[in-house]
Amino acid sequence: MKRSVLAATLAAASAIPIVGYAQSSGTVQLYGIVDSYIGTTKASGDAAAAQKVGNGGLTSSFWGMSGAEDLGGGLNAIFALESYFLVNTGQAGRTTTDAFFSHSAYVGFRGNLGRLTFGQHIAPLYKSQSTFNPFGGSSTLNPVVLQSYKTNYGRALAGDDLISNAVVYASPAFAGLSTTLAYSFGNVPGSIGTNNVQAIVDYSYHSLAATVGLVRIKIPTYPSAPAANLSPATSQMTYHAALSYAFTNVQLYAEYQRTNNGGISRKDNIGALGAAVRITPTNQILASWARDYITFGASPHKTRDTASIAYDYILSKRTDTYIAYSYDKASSLATANTLIAGIRHRF
Repeated sequence: MKRSVLAATLAAASAIPIVGYAQSSGTVQLYGIVDSYIGTTKASGDAAAAQKVGNGGLTSSFWGMSGAEDLGGGLNAIFALESYFLVNTGQAGRTTTDAFFSHSAYVGFRGNLGRLTFGQHIAPLYKSQSTFNPFGGSSTLNPVVLQSYKTNYGRALAGDDLISNAVVYASPAFAGLSTTLAYSFGNVPGSIGTNNVQAIVDYSYHSLAATVGLVRIKIPTYPSAPAANLSPATSQMTYHAALSYAFTNVQLYAEYQRTNNGGISRKDNIGALGAAVRITPTNQILASWARDYITFGASPHKTRDTASIAYDYILSKRTDTYIAYSYDKASSLATANTLIAGIRHRF
């Protein structure tokens, strides 16, 4: 009995320095965005408009926690666990098929030579599309995101805005230049060819920012339903370039994206322009237009025009409200309109 008590006391005492070290050298943060709107949404070709309380007008709602531990010598161990969620239903994920940590789930290292992480990540291409558009990563209002990933907007890309089973390296900036490299494993024995690659180079100098990148996708299956005439593709190569310039109260954006598909003739050429205009410190107007020129080897070719405009009223550093209108028109299909009003809060 006495020996057991002594052993337990020694074990508890030996654990105290370990717990104290972990608490003093590590940090964990909780953060996220809650964005909800009310209104009507419709894409060109939809049978009818949807009247609804929706999720993610300006930004998809998500929450996350991340942490870092100082390993010495300028090296840190880092992690992040982040989950999309639907404000209107309280459900985790963007759809019913998403995993719980559907936004990011990775662990890795950060140091003087950059950052190396393993797991699920926001795709580097999607980050570029979000950075170089006034509507960020909005899957409701960003025309390039809509035309790239949404089936009812034509879905130019076979990949998702997430990459799973991935190793991602992000370099530090040198003379304004930085690069992000991502390799996504197929996780299928003997199927090396199913692995996907993304490479992005960014440049920033004062008011000017620019990016170029490419994505190669070998397509065993799609992460969600593809456009009907894209599903036979055996592979896909996407080239992306964009730039922005910030004046005192206006920021301008330009973007181009080219997608070639292995085994089929379809090619997508998306060009986009955008602007964010600061009227006062608490008022801004956001506007963006994109055209997808789709070729099929022989005529007739198709086009799709999507444009959005929004008035954003900033209530505080963390909260803003907005009203937005979006126009969508695909070849040989009727014009469609989206009109929403919402609120966004960051924490």
